Amino acid sequence: MSRLSLVLGLVLAGVAQAAPQLPDSAHGTTATDRGNPRLEGRLLLDRDAVQPGQSFHVGLLLSMDPHWHVYWRNSGQSGVPPQLHWKVEGADVGPIAWPFPQVFRESDGFITTYGYTDEVLLASPAAFREGTADGPVEVRLDADVLVCEVQCIPGELHLSRSIQVGALAADAPSADYERFERWAARVPQPAGAQAVELEALYSQSAIRPGDSFRAALGVHACAQGAADVKKTCAALGPATDRIEDAFVPDRVDGVEVLVTGASRPDFLSGGFLLTLKGNASANASHGDSRLRGVLGVTRAGKPELLEVDLPLPRAAKGAPVTPLDVPWLAAPPPAAPAPASSGLSLLQAILVALLGGVILNAMPCVLPVLAIKVFGLAELARHGRGEILRHGLAYTIGVLASMAALAAIVVALRAAGTSVGWGFQFQEPLFVAAVAAVLVVFALSLFGVFEFSLDTSRIANAGAGATGARRSFFEGLLAVVLATPCTAPFVGTAVGFAFASSTATIFAIFLAIGFGLALPFLLVCAVPAWARLVPRSGPWTVQLRAALGFALLGTVVWLLWIVGRAAGPDAQAALL
Repeated sequence: MSRLSLVLGLVLAGVAQAAPQLPDSAHGTTATDRGNPRLEGRLLLDRDAVQPGQSFHVGLLLSMDPHWHVYWRNSGQSGVPPQLHWKVEGADVGPIAWPFPQVFRESDGFITTYGYTDEVLLASPAAFREGTADGPVEVRLDADVLVCEVQCIPGELHLSRSIQVGALAADAPSADYERFERWAARVPQPAGAQAVELEALYSQSAIRPGDSFRAALGVHACAQGAADVKKTCAALGPATDRIEDAFVPDRVDGVEVLVTGASRPDFLSGGFLLTLKGNASANASHGDSRLRGVLGVTRAGKPELLEVDLPLPRAAKGAPVTPLDVPWLAAPPPAAPAPASSGLSLLQAILVALLGGVILNAMPCVLPVLAIKVFGLAELARHGRGEILRHGLAYTIGVLASMAALAAIVVALRAAGTSVGWGFQFQEPLFVAAVAAVLVVFALSLFGVFEFSLDTSRIANAGAGATGARRSFFEGLLAVVLATPCTAPFVGTAVGFAFASSTATIFAIFLAIGFGLALPFLLVCAVPAWARLVPRSGPWTVQLRAALGFALLGTVVWLLWIVGRAAGPDAQAALL
């Protein structure tokens, strides 16, 4: 096994060194992540030549395949926004001007994310400092981008191009200037600059860690003291047919806010009210913070995009707060994509998770491991019921231990402010490479190259490597590892419920999925009549072992595809 450990280490080192390093194109403006064909990036400038001190814009234009998307500055309950690192000697580059995002709802509406499909330009203002020498200056960009459909593929982009800097440079808009102007029109502006007044109403005087609360965002159609009264008193409405998509909140430390509905109370005289519901996590900070986000409205049939920046009072855990009598919040809000309004109770969610775990056994990524376990029963048929049940329990414990570990990782990442989704670990190429290498070792064992067993007294027996209780435990771990990137009916609903709930609920849902995953094999082990249906071992088992080995290698092919998507063909070749 020491040789196998050395081979595994060399494979992982090769994959790490083969992480995608994308060359610049011939003109230094475009690159496609060769390991990520779903995404293309172009470095754009709105000027071909600038003077020191003159403002210009740099931008990354991202183009995605249909149905794929990247994320906004607040990715929501899953995903990661693009990370852009500009390197322009002698110049200062400002923050990204984020266009108004789309709202995506996944896992039957339990997971809400924000981002862009098809194309988006992420532009930033820049200016060269006074005293910058005349001549061409290289503009470089390193970007980390996560692009998702159902699965997510991380990618890197490395782009560069030059811009002419000179004290006497003429104002020279580039060929992409109009593209910058079009995308700038989709960047929300401060509400005051649009003559719109916003107001936040809360169901209590302050929000404490662990509190659930109701709130409302009031949009006033008539701005106080506005010069153009006719314009500013025109009726306002949400800019989207789906009311819940009109307001997209920014990430607030430890607080999640969702839109639940809209109304037109009289006091807003032509404006409207968005009702909200919120939850503060138990470890949220208690200092004063702001309710920030972006809001889409229509006025006289034309859309307007606004930045929202309003007070959000906070208090320490256990501090006294005063309930506020706000009549517009008294009625129960309409249904929203959250567990409390989904119609699912915790017990129902656990049953759904259990059923989803059972169905996972039929998924192509898990089926080879389950087939190996059933084959192992043929080798165990000569043993007593107690021995068979011991293997079933070991397999079940391995599955539950893996699911508990996954739940703990999800809880830890969420506490650190990171949003994760089902199968998140398969976004890391090194993890996928390690799983692929382990499966190859398993396949070689089934081919008879060696016997993978901790009991030396059984090494000489064909198939003995598949009957050790310790190996049953390990195969339970492996089943979970292979199950997590698979989706099955009911799994998305249960996991979405868990991710939007408390720590205890996350553990309960994950363990229920794990028990469902282990249940078919455990029942076969526990019911003697079912175990007797498995054929006795004989010469046919040699051919079956080989067939199962090829089934595992088929899973390895799928993992190679994932590595190629995530880290490029060089990493894929290193793993091969």
